[in-house]
Amino acid sequence: MTLYVLGPGFGESQVFSLPDGRWMVVDCCRHRKQVLPALVLRHFDVSRIDLLVITHPDLDHVEGAEELFRDFTIDRTWRYPGAASIRDLLSGDLLNGAASTHSGWSGVIELLRKDAQESLLADLRVVKVAHHGSKNAFCPEAWKLHARSSKVDVAVLTPFRKPPPPHPETLDHLRPYVDKLVITAGGSSSGDAFGVARQSGWVAHPDAAIHGSGVAIQVDATGSCMTTVGTSARQFGHAAHGDP
Repeated sequence: MTLYVLGPGFGESQVFSLPDGRWMVVDCCRHRKQVLPALVLRHFDVSRIDLLVITHPDLDHVEGAEELFRDFTIDRTWRYPGAASIRDLLSGDLLNGAASTHSGWSGVIELLRKDAQESLLADLRVVKVAHHGSKNAFCPEAWKLHARSSKVDVAVLTPFRKPPPPHPETLDHLRPYVDKLVITAGGSSSGDAFGVARQSGWVAHPDAAIHGSGVAIQVDATGSCMTTVGTSARQFGHAAHGDP
């Protein structure tokens, strides 16, 4: 499976190329008048989307989606009926009505636990950091599950174009749970997300092999990951032993 995570500094989308030849797109975004998931699909001569998922109707998740409906055959679409549904799920406590991202994760975990599906969040190789890495995006209970047996290989963060996301505390909290952090865009348009990562103790790897603000992650049948970072993105790791 290959996962393309697109995040130009405002907006995000994920495109999945599955081993059986099917394609899935999650959300949509635009950069410099170009619809990024459409660019990926056209690059591979893909005209059919097997599943399109619209997580919620905020502009940074739906901008350009009309082009997907116009130019591609879409077999199935999953969507939330409105902004309130997704925000009730992830920004508030399903069990107690409290309003915080932490408690929202607790509610999701509790529901999965009741259905004996908690393992869906456990021992993950790739995780997209929630809500652009904002201050309340880190949930210790969730990340303990994600990295239950070993560190997550790759965490991908799609920054927002203005501060505060990502928050240095969130990036600092990720370090014990994550081997590599990839930020899909940086610089002034996204509040210098790269600088925030360095401030939080992450060490930049100056490798870039594909054009654009995104990352391609290939996951093989054993769960091993190979990451290719775009020219506008940056990969971070931990300082080697003895480094400052």
